[in-house]
Amino acid sequence: MTFFRAFPGVIGGTALIAALVPAMPAMASTTSTNMTVQTVVPNSCTLSNVVNIAFSNPSGTTITQTDNAGSVDVTCTNGGTYTVSANNGSNAVSGQRRMQSNRSGSTATLNYGLYTDTGRTNAFTTSSQLIGNGAAQTFSIYGRMPAQTATEAGTYVDTVQLTVSY
Repeated sequence: MTFFRAFPGVIGGTALIAALVPAMPAMASTTSTNMTVQTVVPNSCTLSNVVNIAFSNPSGTTITQTDNAGSVDVTCTNGGTYTVSANNGSNAVSGQRRMQSNRSGSTATLNYGLYTDTGRTNAFTTSSQLIGNGAAQTFSIYGRMPAQTATEAGTYVDTVQLTVSY
């Protein structure tokens, strides 16, 4: 007599137990870690749309105090800090900004000043720290040509370098 004939319920019982036990997947060991994903957006600035300062034309050689304004657009990354500065121009002497006659061989000059306020009390060298907003921000520059005497006729010019530092 064989085993299965002697114990006929063994096969059925074994099959029933096998059907009731859920299949267990074979497990392998695992471990986890975190990964950082990042980028750095640098502060960046540009200068554009410069509006030059042109003082009114005097009548004769006596110049009365004359005011005018110009501006420059500064575009910096949103949240980035920056300052705007101006040098003393191409013709300055001892810190005094001067326009020079463009006549060949001429040394004639006219004094002027640049300021950060409409009252023209704060000389413009470097602005206070400003914060960019991602769009063009207009930075106004106020000019004043004090009363003085012109020594010769002609066009007087100066070139001032504007710089944005960020």
